[in-house]
Amino acid sequence: MPIQLQGKEYKLVAERLTAFHDNFGDNYCINTFVIPANDSCIMGAKIIDRNSGEVVATGHAQNFYTGKDKVMEKTETTACGRALALFHKDLMGSEIASADEIATWVQHGNDQALLDHVAAVREHWESIVVIKESLTVAENYALADKDNWTYLESALEAWRELGEDVMKVLWRAPSKGGIFTTLERKLLDEASTEDFKRRKANDA
Repeated sequence: MPIQLQGKEYKLVAERLTAFHDNFGDNYCINTFVIPANDSCIMGAKIIDRNSGEVVATGHAQNFYTGKDKVMEKTETTACGRALALFHKDLMGSEIASADEIATWVQHGNDQALLDHVAAVREHWESIVVIKESLTVAENYALADKDNWTYLESALEAWRELGEDVMKVLWRAPSKGGIFTTLERKLLDEASTEDFKRRKANDA
């Protein structure tokens, strides 16, 4: 479920970590460490073979202190993202940089809307996964000429539980880096319309 920007795919670090633990967690672990520096925060991350103790991939990140909070946390996230991308191509997307890292770069270009979008995706990642999985099953049912309303309703319920403010931030076109594909947006619109029709029929 990468974010698309200018024809390139950038995966969230949360997405990379989930895939890492699901597919490689039995044999590998990830550790982070601080690299001492006077004027900046530098952190590293390393992927370690649990059996041999061998370091099989590393990633590093640096951020300068600007008075804003969570500099260390953001730097650690970036380092983890790069280590995971270098560890295995399936964790990378089309780019080594993660969506989290790109959000930091975008901040300097004043695209606050994209920055807010990526932050909302990180914060509500578990709900987004539920929505996407429900929409995928709904589409598969539709292609098989089966009733898919149960899954559309499940996706719509999880979507509305996010609240209007979060929904507005997340409802970003995929061509502008939005997390939901064109098809997923279409299915959510269809679910909302169908839900309205059903409620109106029940009230009649």
